[in-house]
Amino acid sequence: MDTNRSWERYAALLTREVVPALGCTDPVAIALASATARAALQLEPDRIAVLLSRNMLKNAMAVGIPGAGASGVDLAAALGAFGGDPSAGLQVLQGVLPADVERAQLFVREGRVTVALKDTTEALYIEVRQTSGDHDSRAVIQGDYARFTVVEVDGRGMPAPVQVSPESGADPVAAPVTGLDVQSIYDYA
Repeated sequence: MDTNRSWERYAALLTREVVPALGCTDPVAIALASATARAALQLEPDRIAVLLSRNMLKNAMAVGIPGAGASGVDLAAALGAFGGDPSAGLQVLQGVLPADVERAQLFVREGRVTVALKDTTEALYIEVRQTSGDHDSRAVIQGDYARFTVVEVDGRGMPAPVQVSPESGADPVAAPVTGLDVQSIYDYA
């Protein structure tokens, strides 16, 4: 394979796969799912339920949440709902204010967020359900930190937000790249 052509492919692959995130991707992805469920609901939630794969629960449990000075799956979900910007992708918490953190912490202290294990073989699975009165929403991220497979409100499906790398315009979960070899990757690095 021509070296310049190979290196262009590696650069394109890195641009596609390496996306900016604010903080550790596990709690941030939970906040993103929650912010998306909140945007779909278009109402302030009364309750938030989070269902996670075993791997996500283990990884997100004790990791610090950007801007919160604390950790916890429940807090990440509440913060996403009350201060998150779903259009920011994995930088969902970039505009969080101290008042948002206080509000999210109070919501958690009041016991309005539940966290449970989802029976799934998927390593990366995040489901956030929010209710407000008689209305509910659900957002599911599966397989990749910003890949929505379900977004719905009151049982009706909605278009899932497409998380696109601004540099490449490529879908971060596009088909895998083939024809790579270890020596040329090493040379590129």
